[in-house]
Amino acid sequence: MMSILSYNNILVLALIIVFIIVVVTVQNLLFLKRVKKTGRINDGLSKVTQQVLMMGNYDMMAYDAATNRMVNLRGEMLPTEGMTLQQFTARLHPNEQQAASQKMEELLSGRANMWEMECRWNAAQADAPAWQQMKGYALTTTNPYGQVTGMTLALDNLTRQQEKEKDTLELTTKYRQMFDNLLVPMSFYNKDGFLIDMNIKMRELCYVNEAAIKFFRDIPFFETPVFKHDFDPTSHDDFEACQHMYYPDMGIDKYIVYRIRPVFNSKDELTFYSITVHDITSERAIHLEQKAQEKQKRENGKAISDYEHQLQYLLENNNMFVFTSNPEKQLVNFSRSLSKVEYQLTNEEYIACLEEPQQQLTREFIYNNNKSHEPFYGIHRFVKTPVDQAPAYYAISAMPTFDEQGRFTGHFGVLRNVDELITAQEQLKQETERAEQSGKQKSAFLANMTHEIRTPLNAIVGFSDLLQFIDEEKDRQEFLRIILNNCDMLLRLINDILEVSNSENRQLSIEPEDIDFAVVFDDICQTLAQRVQEPGVEFVKDNPYEHLPITADKGRIQQVYTNFVTNAVKHTHEGHIKVGYQVRDGGLYMYCEDTGTGIPKEKQAAIFERFVKLNDFVQGTGLGLNICQSIAKRCGGKIGVDSEGLGHGSTFWLWIPL
Repeated sequence: MMSILSYNNILVLALIIVFIIVVVTVQNLLFLKRVKKTGRINDGLSKVTQQVLMMGNYDMMAYDAATNRMVNLRGEMLPTEGMTLQQFTARLHPNEQQAASQKMEELLSGRANMWEMECRWNAAQADAPAWQQMKGYALTTTNPYGQVTGMTLALDNLTRQQEKEKDTLELTTKYRQMFDNLLVPMSFYNKDGFLIDMNIKMRELCYVNEAAIKFFRDIPFFETPVFKHDFDPTSHDDFEACQHMYYPDMGIDKYIVYRIRPVFNSKDELTFYSITVHDITSERAIHLEQKAQEKQKRENGKAISDYEHQLQYLLENNNMFVFTSNPEKQLVNFSRSLSKVEYQLTNEEYIACLEEPQQQLTREFIYNNNKSHEPFYGIHRFVKTPVDQAPAYYAISAMPTFDEQGRFTGHFGVLRNVDELITAQEQLKQETERAEQSGKQKSAFLANMTHEIRTPLNAIVGFSDLLQFIDEEKDRQEFLRIILNNCDMLLRLINDILEVSNSENRQLSIEPEDIDFAVVFDDICQTLAQRVQEPGVEFVKDNPYEHLPITADKGRIQQVYTNFVTNAVKHTHEGHIKVGYQVRDGGLYMYCEDTGTGIPKEKQAAIFERFVKLNDFVQGTGLGLNICQSIAKRCGGKIGVDSEGLGHGSTFWLWIPL
């Protein structure tokens, strides 16, 4: 009995010991977890603080207590190889070294986590040190267990800032002097048009006083009478104009030429305007006086110049020039009057203006005529002329001229622009070719229509004759289905022919009305689904809206979908035919997607032309897609097809604006 009690006591004691061990282990694990969490929080706060300091204009350094090494993180305050903490402290001002050592010892021991520093730093490290005033922060860095591993220092060089501010002030003063001493009146305005500053010349030009300064500071310059009706504040271009600057209440009455230049930053954002002004009041007075004198001269010489004006009128209205040549100097002169030369070219410059095939022939022609002294006539094709840069045809007619001693002096004649005559000839040729092509198209159209009409008619007549001999109900239904399909094909063929015939004489009619397109689309799909009878082809409807009120021609929309689906049924024998629509880019996008034979990329551009059929063994006239194209153009929309080529299917689409 005693042994049993001893055994139980030992067992209880062992359980108590195990329980105590488990409790202690759990407490240790929880403690380590809290320590790690605290370390992560401290490390996170330290990183956030460092990032904030990095955003400022600070020199940043990191100190590692384990290696007793301080290196640059940002800036070049320390040498490249870094330095020890003692070396760093030694470069501080003697009066501040002891206090700095104490503060850093508090940080490294964990008694503090930040020190707001203000010290003097020996930048030169020479016998006569150049002390620079520094201000910033020292932060502790910790490991995941919250133990201090070092410091991060961020110092702002106040001395360097003061020197920069001094340099900036000196530079600003120089620019201010340059701005005020410019000979050109200039002023600056902010992006809203309010005055920033103006130089001395501008103040003198505008008779600026306090009232004038207040006027230009309180009112945007583009709202003043000088600029209000001419300057566009939204434009990115320079604006230059001549204006009458008239402010009677300020005593300003001048004529100026001004230029407004908007200045943009690297982000293409307007920052300010610069305005330069040139006072042309005196020049204008001189100009007006000169005009008065010229007017007097014109009146005095009117009788003499009447003949010249009449001749010039005749030449200009007949697109003609007076032509003279000087073989001795190898020059060619052109003019619309006999008193002056308007255009002068050397023989080679004249030849260079011609088309290349005519250059060599013209060169031989000119030099041979200068020797033979014979009249000449010809039509030259100019790539450019002294009058304009556009190509032109000119007919040249010239006769030789001689002096009093009978010596040859050159040629005199006229050049006449015959572009209209040549254009008329080309148009006549094109119209003749078009008429011939039209006759060929009509013949092809009639032949094509005869073939296409015979196909369904033959089926209708043939199966109708056979129908009376068929007793099986299933066969009769199949014959009736074939007859009805061919009747429908014949009806659509006739409708297409009538549509094309009407479009030749008048525009395609569009009759828009208010409709719920989602409902109309469902109705259309019910009819279109019956056309897809191939066993391996699925008809898919994509109607993304319950209601879509729009204004459109319901009949034309049904015509587009019908032509798209009819075309897809002919070329799709497995897969699916999917019709749908979307509201896209401010319009209605309608499409028909199929998994059929596809369309070669080189033939996609011509698929919407009349009578175009990619497969002559498939029934059709080649008119359906052309009619869809006419509907798109009439509605101000677009039509197209997307296909990767043969064997990849096609997606026909049409977009019309809402």
